[in-house]
Amino acid sequence: MSNKPASDKYLPMSRRTFLRGLGVLALGTAVEALTGCSSILTESPTALPLTATLLPPTATVPSPTTTPSPTATPVPDLPLFDWATLAPVAVAHDPLAEGYPRDLPFDPDSAYPEYPFGNAIARTTNAAYRLVREALRLFNPAGYGTPGWNPLGRIIQPGDRVLIKPNLVDAGYWQNGQMTHPAFLRPVIDYVYRACGPGGSIMLGDAPWSVDVFPRLVVNTGIQDMVAYLAATHGVPIKLVDLNVTEPQNTPLVDLGTLSELRQVQRTWYDAHGKAMHDGDDPGIGRYRIAPAVLEADVIVNVPKAKVHCSGGITVAMKNMVGLIPAWDGPYGDGALKECAHTSDVDQAGGRRGMYLENDTIWRSMADLNRILLYADAQGTLRATPQRRYVCLVDALTAAEASQYQPQPFPLNTVIIGADPISVDAVTARCMGFDPRQLKSVMQAAVRQELPLGPSTPARIRVITADQRGLNAHFRQVLKPETQIYSWEGYLEARDFDPPRILATGWDEHSGTLQVTLHDPSGVSWVRVTYIADGEQRTKDLTLVEGSTVEGLWSVPFPRREAFSGAILLASDALFNEMMQKPL
Repeated sequence: MSNKPASDKYLPMSRRTFLRGLGVLALGTAVEALTGCSSILTESPTALPLTATLLPPTATVPSPTTTPSPTATPVPDLPLFDWATLAPVAVAHDPLAEGYPRDLPFDPDSAYPEYPFGNAIARTTNAAYRLVREALRLFNPAGYGTPGWNPLGRIIQPGDRVLIKPNLVDAGYWQNGQMTHPAFLRPVIDYVYRACGPGGSIMLGDAPWSVDVFPRLVVNTGIQDMVAYLAATHGVPIKLVDLNVTEPQNTPLVDLGTLSELRQVQRTWYDAHGKAMHDGDDPGIGRYRIAPAVLEADVIVNVPKAKVHCSGGITVAMKNMVGLIPAWDGPYGDGALKECAHTSDVDQAGGRRGMYLENDTIWRSMADLNRILLYADAQGTLRATPQRRYVCLVDALTAAEASQYQPQPFPLNTVIIGADPISVDAVTARCMGFDPRQLKSVMQAAVRQELPLGPSTPARIRVITADQRGLNAHFRQVLKPETQIYSWEGYLEARDFDPPRILATGWDEHSGTLQVTLHDPSGVSWVRVTYIADGEQRTKDLTLVEGSTVEGLWSVPFPRREAFSGAILLASDALFNEMMQKPL
């Protein structure tokens, strides 16, 4: 990919060159503000001679007999942009990763200083452990490289009850990328234990599609042996929990009422078997039975797979919460599959009820379940504030393409971590080569402001990568969407893998504004400028004042021409294709 503009007026500049240019002025502040990390650079950068252009020139003292020239009224250098207000999503990617290790108990292959279990080091390579650790470093670098590094310590506290919720599907094996791999779960367990300590409790549980799946699945995949080893050898307070094992009368009924997405429109809703659902049923429209262990947890660690889905497009963070619903024995041949709405009369009237353009149902159930996860208390009563903490780590070392049920494995070699389901699904979709704007579970679910599930626009998401480049630098290949059940080909794929292009830029002395014209076929999502003023690094957000996001003029009050000469422009489109460029 090339960031070269249409004119030679602009000089492309990498983030590393920019950070070196700041030198001793604001190196640590700039790295943390631009990337969310304080320890990315390991070498000592050489300061470039930029201070002469970043600081105001020395004023000339006028002669007593000379009338001083009038000076412009300075423009207040406000408002400044705060990077901490964005939802951070860290993406760790290694194109040379070797996949998953095969040998239980999936110990790390290196002696990490924070590792809690001494010398239990594997003899074979373990790329899964390394990439999970790298994603956690990007997400929370404070203390990295020391024995005290506790990357989940901001979310998990000593003594917490933590539920690790993987994506466990059937009693088969993991090779096709359909389920969260046990080698991926191992570092997650280790760092959860690092945070909650021996006084906490860790549950690893799921509710697969049928009541008899979980006991066979944990044996076949090696999860049961791994958990038993950690408990017996290292004293980890962990146990397996089959979320299907609960009686209906002991399972809280959560009623979303008017906050249910199913109640925003008038339709007839049908469950997975095609049976009509009714108001007041138990469960029913906007009413869900939720496994008790979920609501009793202080923290949920969501560990989904990155894979395609026949009616949702993708099944990652949002869709994984269907596993909160126990699968009961029922009158149908398969049992009562996940008693929540899957289709509606509107979907079925389209004749292709699962195809993307017709299915307007499954995203609603997904949004309802994620709101319950975050906002329902232990008794199932909905509250106005989050009732438990949340973090999501996506197993995308091997992604699954082409089919939900018989997927083809794809080596994506990536781990994604974030603190809300909306931003995680949006970024993961883009890493898979998909356009997150085509996913109703992302775009529609983010619209509601009551009990929010995440940011409502890509401009409120901060993507953090190790080399400080956008996703377009690493993810330009499109996975094959679902084709075997309902074909999503032609609907989901991203088509733009290049960042916004600057057409013109300048500083208007009369109005004291920086003005930039940009073009991008996917639409510019945000534009920011970072610079040094009065010896400190600052950032501002530009506003679209003319034209459209595809091609338009963006502007922001700017303090002085001298600061403009050292400014760096940053921009991203709606597909997280980012650029950084220094104008002359």
